[in-house]
Amino acid sequence: MYAGNPDTSTFRNLTHTDGRVNGGLKAVSLATAPKSVRARRRLNARLKVVDTQGVLDGQGLAFELDYPTCRATVGGRALNVVDGGFQRGNGYLQCVWFVPRSARGKVVHGTVGIDSCGSKLHRSFSRRVRG
Repeated sequence: MYAGNPDTSTFRNLTHTDGRVNGGLKAVSLATAPKSVRARRRLNARLKVVDTQGVLDGQGLAFELDYPTCRATVGGRALNVVDGGFQRGNGYLQCVWFVPRSARGKVVHGTVGIDSCGSKLHRSFSRRVRG
């Protein structure tokens, strides 16, 4: 796979022989919303990702075929993922879960990440659920 400027002045080889992207990803920040997680509400986690070696084209197109890893548990039970994806243009991975009523007073442990053509990036968080 190659990437180049529209005027064809520069081309970069993005892949090795095994088809993996020759680049790196770096997590800038991980934020959850709302700040205090509540039972019977949605929990949103956003991970800001930047390209450290110029593999992405500024729009995040290298992520289009990949889905983020969205995992969250409460008391050892997995939470249902409501939505997850990569927001083009701003470099955010987003995961959304529904927090059930039975999670009240317990701690949500979650992971947001992506495995993009060989580059792996995962960040974890934990938040106590309010009633």
